[in-house]
Amino acid sequence: MTLAEKIKYLRKKRGMTQRDLAGDFMTRNMLSQIERGAALPSMPTLEHLSKKLSVDPSVFFENGKTIERLEQEELLAELKDHYSKKQYSMCIRLVREASFSRNTEFAMILYDCYYNEGVTRFNASDFAGSLQFFSLAEDFEDPVSFPSFHHGKIGFYKELISSFGEGMHLVSASLFASLSSDDDGFAEYFMYTYLMSLIDNNQSDRAILIYDTIRLKDEGYRIHINARLAASRFNYERAKELLLSVVQSEKEYPAPFLYNVFKDLERYCKALEDYETAYYCATIREKYSYQIPVRRHLNDG
Repeated sequence: MTLAEKIKYLRKKRGMTQRDLAGDFMTRNMLSQIERGAALPSMPTLEHLSKKLSVDPSVFFENGKTIERLEQEELLAELKDHYSKKQYSMCIRLVREASFSRNTEFAMILYDCYYNEGVTRFNASDFAGSLQFFSLAEDFEDPVSFPSFHHGKIGFYKELISSFGEGMHLVSASLFASLSSDDDGFAEYFMYTYLMSLIDNNQSDRAILIYDTIRLKDEGYRIHINARLAASRFNYERAKELLLSVVQSEKEYPAPFLYNVFKDLERYCKALEDYETAYYCATIREKYSYQIPVRRHLNDG
């Protein structure tokens, strides 16, 4: 690609007119001649063009950065920006619309994006879409270049979807037991969040069937699930009693878990018109949103 072709290509890529690029530095006619190869730009002109096009001046020379490498760096920067905001579907769309040389940075980001999109589809009960994204994530697994962080989790999701597809309404206890130790309690936490989502989506009967098959080891998870089940039947007094037992316990619980417990407790207290306790819960739960490992107790009465 010649110097003239690079200038014209980058201008169009940036969505700029010749007048936009020329600015007050040169005439549009002079820029037109440069882009046709009829005139050579001076060094000050190249510096002006590189600044307006947001590129290093070396891009214009043969021994400098290639257009392909420049585009890949720009794509990667945009990709990282969306990824930092957890805009996973946007990341996937960006890469699909662009041609790029596969490298480790791209692969690691896409791997995580495909996994997270798979989880999103699973939570929406789109199991076919979930499997598709999990398979795409597995295609990017490369133990030589980077560790496959989600390998065990993807396997768990796929086995669970398979059990649903075979018409099983219960999750195999043996399946749960075999996977629960593979990923630092991921299976236990997964079943807790999955059961909670079922209850929240008016599928309490299904949640109970699964819950009765798999007895979660974590006492806090069990109590929280039982409180949600009680609340789903409008038994807010029982739900409040259960959650009070958690916050009054001497056991240390993770801050995110306590945040959700206080949030639910606030809701149940409002339903019971116990506004004093509800207000206290609304105040105290914010302290747990910052992951502060502090234990709090509600006074009786």
